[in-house]
Amino acid sequence: MENNIMKTRYNYIKLFLLVLVLGIISCQDMDEVHEQYVADGEIIYTNKVDSLTTFAGKNRVKISGYITGGFNVNEVVVTWNKGLNQQVFPYQKSDEETDPIDLIVTNLDEDNYEFNIYSKDEDGNKSIPVVVFGSAYGEKYQSNLEPRAVNKVSFDETNAELVLALSSELQRDTEFRFTDTNNTENIITVSAEDNQVILENISLNNPIAYRTYYVPTQAVEGEETSIDQFESDWYTYEFPSVFSSIFTSMTLEPISGGVIANWENSENDLMTFDFKNMNKQDQEVINTVTSSESTGTYTFEGMKSEEQDVEITISDIYGNSQSMSYTVTPLPAAGKGNWTIVDFSTEEAGGEGPVNGYATAAIDGDPATFWHSNWSSTGSSYPHHLTIDLGEEKSVAGFEIFTRSGDSRGATEHEFWVSNDNITFTKIATLNAPIDVNNGTLVATDAVTTARYVKYIATAGPENFTFLGELNVITSLDNSDWSIVDFSTEEAGGEGPVNGYATAAIDGDTATFWHSNWSSTGSSYPHHLTIDLGQERSVAGFEIFTRSGFNGGATVHEFWVSNDNVTFTKVATLDSGLDPNNGTLVYADALTTAKYVKYVAIEGPNTFTYLGEIRVLGAID
Repeated sequence: MENNIMKTRYNYIKLFLLVLVLGIISCQDMDEVHEQYVADGEIIYTNKVDSLTTFAGKNRVKISGYITGGFNVNEVVVTWNKGLNQQVFPYQKSDEETDPIDLIVTNLDEDNYEFNIYSKDEDGNKSIPVVVFGSAYGEKYQSNLEPRAVNKVSFDETNAELVLALSSELQRDTEFRFTDTNNTENIITVSAEDNQVILENISLNNPIAYRTYYVPTQAVEGEETSIDQFESDWYTYEFPSVFSSIFTSMTLEPISGGVIANWENSENDLMTFDFKNMNKQDQEVINTVTSSESTGTYTFEGMKSEEQDVEITISDIYGNSQSMSYTVTPLPAAGKGNWTIVDFSTEEAGGEGPVNGYATAAIDGDPATFWHSNWSSTGSSYPHHLTIDLGEEKSVAGFEIFTRSGDSRGATEHEFWVSNDNITFTKIATLNAPIDVNNGTLVATDAVTTARYVKYIATAGPENFTFLGELNVITSLDNSDWSIVDFSTEEAGGEGPVNGYATAAIDGDTATFWHSNWSSTGSSYPHHLTIDLGQERSVAGFEIFTRSGFNGGATVHEFWVSNDNVTFTKVATLDSGLDPNNGTLVYADALTTAKYVKYVAIEGPNTFTYLGEIRVLGAID
């Protein structure tokens, strides 16, 4: 028993000694490892930079991030190219726990980079390095940049309006460089968000240059990821030469009541021409012509005979356009002073004196002079004729003819023919009766027509010869100086901004109409309106239009005239409804002179009436 106890104690003692020896050996090994690291002193790490982001630039890169608790840090080092290159940035701790840092690495070639960034204290202790990637851009990138596209340009005589294409995500401002009319160079900047710019007072004698700025990387949530912008080269905008070519060839020729524009389009490009002018009612008129013909013409019509501007705008299929204004003075409406005799059967040349006998006496404005068919030499027989050139196309609504004063031996059958080319003629009126020996005789047409040439033919009479004192052409009088000076009622507003008002009856538009009142107090027959013609005019009749497509207007109509707007004389009556689609002609018994015309609607199927247009017919002066 005692031997066993002793044996056990012995074993414990051996185990204790073994553990003690192993502990001593282990401590010696740890001291040897530690000594390797502290042989030159203990390693101290500075606080590292964190949350790094790079921003691309022109041969440079910006590195942004934070450093926290960097109390002993005095610089931040950036290395690249596997440590072959580095840039050192001083650092001074603020009073805050965390400081932002912005490091701009410069003198970089255009390339992609891996940057190692660490902090360092004045004892040379460093932080653990942090890796971040960034890119620097340069001439290679910049050489591929083109300015933002210009979609179209519109020129007028003062400004140029340019419309740009939508900008890309990398495009920023675009600059336009131009010279103004004072020979001063200007630069206008257009932001990426805008696509339109006006270059004011531009001189078209000098080119327009433009360039666009780019960033190499897209913005993120509105924040730029680049620190530099790169500009494209200056480009010169080339405006299509066809515009200059057409405008250089443009000529404008004044004519009666208008202007004829002629041009050449030598390149045969498809172009759209907008012609703008003011009519006699001082309303703007725009007409459009599209053509690719090598030559073109357009006639401005219905203009006052006074100095004014017309505007011509030319556009191509791409939306480019240029406008030019021209100061013109249309000629007065062609009167009898512009008429000429272009043909006649015969004339008595000299046998009736220095004026009488000649065909020209029939259009000299004097009924006391006369044309006479030949009798002194070979003689003549029916038919007899003469042809008049009115100088321009005119509306023809009838004729007034005079015989030789006091002589009843003239023609008893008369025909009136018209033409626009002096070749093909159409008969529009006939009179089978002698002419009043003391007064003019009115000859009505069935409708108003347009013609430049009038041929009068005497087809029969009691003798083989004929004569004619004067021939007047009845036309629709110019209404540019007219005004409404009185009316019974009008529908003010109930028919729209134009219709309903009395002025709609003289606005030159048969689609608009005057309407007696119906929306408030109402009205009943008779209805009337009075027109001031602006000056005394010869009055031969009237052409009236109802409301287009309607036949519920007046069925009895009276026409009165006056020179003082006080005393009126009735000159014509119409006892029928009006054609719902065309004008209706009403003639007086004879030509009269008046300044005021009163139209009176006497009765009709309803209590109200309406009138699309009233035209006054008179002799061409």
